[in-house]
Amino acid sequence: MLKNFLTNLRKQKCIGSQKALKQVGAGWTASGDASIKKEFAFNDFKEASNFMMRYSEFCQKTGATP
Repeated sequence: MLKNFLTNLRKQKCIGSQKALKQVGAGWTASGDASIKKEFAFNDFKEASNFMMRYSEFCQKTGATP
């Protein structure tokens, strides 16, 4: 779902944080008028590092900016 959202968002003009929240699902919050955020918590450094590795690979494949 997030992958499709990011792909479509790059093709569109700014849709506003409230409209974006309806599209991305649970766990996201509005951060100002034009941005959204989500906090992640990990049990240890290894888990966090694995997440960052997968996220950076996703960004490279999709052209998204972290």
